[in-house]
Amino acid sequence: MKTYINPKMLTWARKRNKLTIEMLAERMKRTPTEIKMWEDGTKDPSYGHLEDLAYKQFKIPLAVLFFPEPPAESDPVNKFRHLPDYELERFSEDTVRKIRLAQAYQDSLSIILEDYTSKKIFNDIVPKNQSVKDLAHQVRKYVGITIEEQY
Repeated sequence: MKTYINPKMLTWARKRNKLTIEMLAERMKRTPTEIKMWEDGTKDPSYGHLEDLAYKQFKIPLAVLFFPEPPAESDPVNKFRHLPDYELERFSEDTVRKIRLAQAYQDSLSIILEDYTSKKIFNDIVPKNQSVKDLAHQVRKYVGITIEEQY
C-alpha cells in the first residue's frame, strides 16, 4: 500500500533529531539501505513504520511526514551561539528535544501573558544560579498565579 509521504520530510526529521541513517536503521531494526530507499522515495515505509518513525524516533505528529515542505522553525541550538561549534555539535538529540520543549513552554507563557503588556517577564526575571524550583516560584509570583491555581 502506498503511503504518499514526502520522502524529504523523513530526511528532515532524521537530521532534526541528529540521527544518522545507520543510527535510525539500528533503532528500527532495519537496514541502512532500506532507510535510504525510504528517504530517496524508491520504497515506501509501511504505515506501522511511519508510526514508529513519527512517534518513537522523531517525536513528531505523523501528519508532519505528509507536509510538502519542512515547517519553518528556528534551530534551538542557535540560542547557544556563544558556545563554540564543537560544543553545539555535541548536544545529544535528547538535549535538543528538551530545548525545543522549553521553548514551547516559553512561547505558551508568552501567549498567556499577552494581557500583561506592561510586564516583560523575560526581561524582568533573569535566572542567576537559581534552582528550577526557585525560578518557578519567582515566575508564579510575577504572574500572580499560585501553585494551586496552576494545577
